[in-house]
Amino acid sequence: MRYICLLGLMTLCAQLQAQAPTLRITVDSTLVSLEAIVQDTNARPITNLTRADFSIYEDGELQPLSYFASSHGPRSVLLLMDIMVADEPLMLDAATAFLGTLRSQDRLLIAAFDRDLRIALNWQPTRIGLLRDVRMPAFPLRAEMQATTRMYGSLEEATRLFRNETGLKEIVVITNGRDSELDRQMLRLGEPLGIPDDRDFNKHLETLKRAQIPIYFVAMGTDRNGGILHPAWYPDHKMKNAFLAGVRVRMEKLAEATGGQISFPRNVGDVVPMYRKLGIDLGISYKLGYTPHNSVPNKKPRHIEVRVRAESLHVWQSRTEYSIP
Repeated sequence: MRYICLLGLMTLCAQLQAQAPTLRITVDSTLVSLEAIVQDTNARPITNLTRADFSIYEDGELQPLSYFASSHGPRSVLLLMDIMVADEPLMLDAATAFLGTLRSQDRLLIAAFDRDLRIALNWQPTRIGLLRDVRMPAFPLRAEMQATTRMYGSLEEATRLFRNETGLKEIVVITNGRDSELDRQMLRLGEPLGIPDDRDFNKHLETLKRAQIPIYFVAMGTDRNGGILHPAWYPDHKMKNAFLAGVRVRMEKLAEATGGQISFPRNVGDVVPMYRKLGIDLGISYKLGYTPHNSVPNKKPRHIEVRVRAESLHVWQSRTEYSIP
């Protein structure tokens, strides 16, 4: 497989620096975090609000706001490319659209993964006019294309790259979500394990949840948008559908657990505007967190409502429900 996209991303980085859905989540931590976007009646974003402007209610009861970060604050964003899908030429346009939304106070890292995570561009302030020594990762060419990648482990490794970053943190990853662990399940069982029974996946889920870095998936090739599998690997239609659904559900769980989102492009033409919108939304959102008065485990969903002082303003929030098992 030829990784033409990696060479293209090198050019993209240089050119860039030459320029200046509602989710339900199950958590076992007492901290509940979410992001909010505030708009006026004309859908214009309001970005000058303070901590005092926000209130959070859980099942109608006011909660203490223990964490607040303004939309004006610096953000550290990791743009992560799955080699299995990142060789599409359109991905370069999508990356350009997203990166063009970053502000001077933001910081950027670009990485790619297959069985390993490799850095293409280390943390840089986007205000730098020209980057030097941009080195794309040299992934080995393979005699035959890989079916899957090491996505879960790469995401865990990616969270450690934020160790010295002090601003808001986000991971934006384009992927088909296929991980070799799920492949092994299919070979052994003929179908994916249910999420409660998948101990290995739940270990990854807990690790990424504890990192408290939202993961925003742009999910290609799932059962929601025309996933294709090699007929030699999955000749049975039922088996193919079970695999693609298992892949998608696991990405949804990861997005929910980390406070991120997942988007399913209907076709490649949706990817560029989707990236642009995601970049803009991240730049105007507030980060909020609270510790609920009642932390007693209860699987019943708890309703979250974010309010602002001015009742005429509209609030979009990344979560509206969660539960404590």
